[in-house]
Amino acid sequence: MKYAENNRISHRQLTRQLVLSLTAPFLLGLLGYRSMLGANGMLASVAVLIPLYFYVIFLIRLTPYYANLPKYVGKWCSLLIGVFYLSFTVFTGAYLLTLVEDVVPISLLSSFSGKAASLLAILVCSFGTHKGMQKRGRMGEVSYPLVLGFLFLLLIVAAFQGSWEYFQADPRGLEISAAGFGRAGYGLLAAFTGIGLLPFALEHVEKTGSASKPVFYGVAITSLFFLASLVVLQANYGWVRLQEEEYPILPLLAGANLPGEVLARFDVIWLAVLLYSLLFSVGSVLHYGSHILQTLQLGTGRYWMPILMYLLTWEELWKFSVEKIYGLSLVYVYFPGFLIVGMLVWMKNRRKT
Repeated sequence: MKYAENNRISHRQLTRQLVLSLTAPFLLGLLGYRSMLGANGMLASVAVLIPLYFYVIFLIRLTPYYANLPKYVGKWCSLLIGVFYLSFTVFTGAYLLTLVEDVVPISLLSSFSGKAASLLAILVCSFGTHKGMQKRGRMGEVSYPLVLGFLFLLLIVAAFQGSWEYFQADPRGLEISAAGFGRAGYGLLAAFTGIGLLPFALEHVEKTGSASKPVFYGVAITSLFFLASLVVLQANYGWVRLQEEEYPILPLLAGANLPGEVLARFDVIWLAVLLYSLLFSVGSVLHYGSHILQTLQLGTGRYWMPILMYLLTWEELWKFSVEKIYGLSLVYVYFPGFLIVGMLVWMKNRRKT
């Protein structure tokens, strides 16, 4: 197995890191939004690949500027841009921790409190944040086949347990409307907001100029895996049942058994794999947040970033729930904000050349 030198990662490692970082948030978080379910979500999962392809190319072109923002936009503008992107990493980390808090007591250890689970998660993830891009690449390289292999096995087993009757039981689950498709499509685009962080770190990828293909492969794999999950879930539970589930993937984990009752609690293994992907996501936002700070020469955030992420999960302190407003923040603030900021930076420096 070959790894890139000088703290650089290969294109394959980049693809695998991207898929590992996105899979759990999509399966645990995005599937819980009703607008994503049914035929509208299925069609949108494929259709969004077209605009995402061009968005990825745009992000690659931003890399030279984002790698050294103070040089291209000035000290104060770079500081404002950095704070905006940094707020996304912190807010996203807090949201991912709330998923840990919900999932662990429900499906893994009922006697283990959610707050204790999220605290343990942020401690583990923050410990490996500053190990460098290459070590994260190696971790993703090794774990990717296991994670995707187990989750793919889950979908295959669940597909054989589903039925066409459930899939088409409610006509509303098969309806496609312009409004429904638009909501699902834009929601999916917003769910990929995190790839907007890539220009800050693509300088650590070999052959940066040709990195659009591995990035798009990662996006496509995630989106198509999400599509397969939508189909399998509707075939197992029907459209009406899915509307009632906060985390539709969890009953699928519990109900998908291997033939012959091989490993009766195989659901625990699937959940452990999903939690690993979720922790990888937390580690990713910590890594990118730290990288943004270093780009702006503001330290590393090694201690205060994970602390702030954890504190934001305490609804009692802030009088709002990160889990409830995170999706809205992506749709109305971060996704359009990343796009606008990127266009302004590109246009400003394009005029210079």
